[in-house]
Amino acid sequence: MNNIVILKVGSNSNMHHLKTAIVGNIMSGAIVCIDGIGAGANYIALKSIIMAKGQLSMRNYSLISEPSYQDIMIDFPMDNTIKTGIRWKVKGVPNDC
Repeated sequence: MNNIVILKVGSNSNMHHLKTAIVGNIMSGAIVCIDGIGAGANYIALKSIIMAKGQLSMRNYSLISEPSYQDIMIDFPMDNTIKTGIRWKVKGVPNDC
């Protein structure tokens, strides 16, 4: 059974660190879910996925990403809020060529 890693991204997240986390988890056999709320966070997520795809292609992997809507819990100090965001489910597939 594959393990699933959930990464939360914000508009101030470092896309290079996110790309490295995606590649590392994909290479270890995990499925990566990236949660983002808002345009800025999803821009960072998408750009990181594109960069990870390029890096994984050099290692003979293809990358499959599936976006979907997801209710995401936001942890505030006083209360927990649920917002609708986008979850990017990213899987790595080794090329057999």
